[in-house]
Amino acid sequence: MRKPPTSDEAEFGETSPLRRGVLLELIGYLLVGSIPMLLMTFLLTGFQPQSFAVSTGFYFFGSLLIITLLRRGYPHKSLGAGNLITLVRFVAVSALFSAIFVSVNPWLIVVISLPALVLDGFDGFFARKTGGESKFGARLDMEVDSALAIVLALNIWTAGFASPLIILLALPRYIFAGVSYFFPWLNKPLPERYSRKVVSVIQVASLIGLNAPIFPSWFVLMVSVIVAATLIWSFGRDIIWLRRSR
Repeated sequence: MRKPPTSDEAEFGETSPLRRGVLLELIGYLLVGSIPMLLMTFLLTGFQPQSFAVSTGFYFFGSLLIITLLRRGYPHKSLGAGNLITLVRFVAVSALFSAIFVSVNPWLIVVISLPALVLDGFDGFFARKTGGESKFGARLDMEVDSALAIVLALNIWTAGFASPLIILLALPRYIFAGVSYFFPWLNKPLPERYSRKVVSVIQVASLIGLNAPIFPSWFVLMVSVIVAATLIWSFGRDIIWLRRSR
């Protein structure tokens, strides 16, 4: 007899209407989230059609990705506070994406980015506190973290505060994902490490700080080298662990 799907890996189409209810809940929150996203875009860039187009496009395709992740499996009756906090961060990242293509006040980028970083410390906490942990939530948090890092790095470059090499500080996660396509043993689940989260916070906090127009070029270079070293150490340690445990 076939066992009913009960875990994150259950196919969406095989579940009861309960899972479809969660999907509708997610779509509703994403539609509501588009309003503050557009308001933050206006705060950053003013009324510029190009900015609204790129932020809306980013938000739309990001929303499709989030919906796809949920459809792969979700074990709870509702999204929960942790995932809602992550969605708020996604709204901020989408608005920040508009600043890449136009000249904006860099302090506004800092002001919008800081809450997105601070909230990163609460989504996982509330998920654990309410028993709402899931692979969907962990993946959503990781994708928003990575998107925030690359948007911040692109803003630093386009503002002229650093060379295009600054973008490399936001790419390790994407490089790791690309390499894992050719080396499947890199896809093995990693053990929980607090240091990994600390390195992620250092990465994003540094990129937020470097968006402030107050640092000389030598300081930007020094911070970039330090952040690169911590990222190499963190990813290198995980790769070594995965290699030894194949």
